Amino acid sequence: MPSESGRHDSSLGPPWPAIVAMSGLPFAGKSTLARALTERLGATLIEVDRLVEGREGLPEGPIPDRLWFAAYRRAESLVRAELAAGRRVVYDGVNFRWVQREKLRRLARDFGQRMLIVHVTTPLAANLARQQANRTHPTRPSVDRETFEMVRDRFEPPRPGEWAVSYDGSEPVDAWLARVGAMLAEPVAGGETSR
Repeated sequence: MPSESGRHDSSLGPPWPAIVAMSGLPFAGKSTLARALTERLGATLIEVDRLVEGREGLPEGPIPDRLWFAAYRRAESLVRAELAAGRRVVYDGVNFRWVQREKLRRLARDFGQRMLIVHVTTPLAANLARQQANRTHPTRPSVDRETFEMVRDRFEPPRPGEWAVSYDGSEPVDAWLARVGAMLAEPVAGGETSR
């Protein structure tokens, strides 16, 4: 569940935006990076995977769409509550469509804040290997092949005009955080995607 520290790590440069939204394929490493961001930024972590109602442990099969939709609605409600309390949020979800990210941007704007997308671009082979390992030793909800392929095929990377940074997993997280933190005083010209 969310924490309430709200501290800013000054070694990361200027303060990060109010919402840092993860985006990427299932098993890309978003949750690992989200936890590191949460700790370093003193933010509240909101993990969609953990908000699926009625889930006890890890279910045997895929989670039905209706439960995912309910989890996303609950996550958005938690984001609103955290922003209202003046706290920064790291939002851990797939966010593979522009419209999903736009909902979060509107929430940020409602509070006079901004949102940054962290697009996790781990190579597809690594995602598939992690998915296979999760079938043997589950550490998170399973994603069936059909759903994974749908997300992969319909994935909408951040567009020009969306404020985004990328992480491909090749750089140590601390080095990436320090480098990216130093770039965040203002969005790049026109709010375009930065790497």
